[in-house]
Amino acid sequence: MDLSHYYIDREAKTPLYLQVEEIIGELLLKEPYSLGEKLPNELEISKELSVSRNTVRKAMYGLINKNLIIRKKNRGTFKNIDDSRIRTTLNNWYSFNEDMRK
Repeated sequence: MDLSHYYIDREAKTPLYLQVEEIIGELLLKEPYSLGEKLPNELEISKELSVSRNTVRKAMYGLINKNLIIRKKNRGTFKNIDDSRIRTTLNNWYSFNEDMRK
């Protein structure tokens, strides 16, 4: 992951973790990251961007919530194999009251 072309604006109103999240998210979509490829660890990213590890961790949680990356215990962080949004096979959603009426 080449982060040398990216800049964290410490004077911006946008929080640092959101800037880091945006940078990593952009790289995941632009760079030829194959699905399931391992990302650098938080410490490496924090050193390259000159931010704290906690800032990177918070950004990573945002990317997990956006379904762009996944974490595997004792293995690392990876580009999500299925980077599409969460899907469901249910076509119709009913409320509890509607189900009871039926």
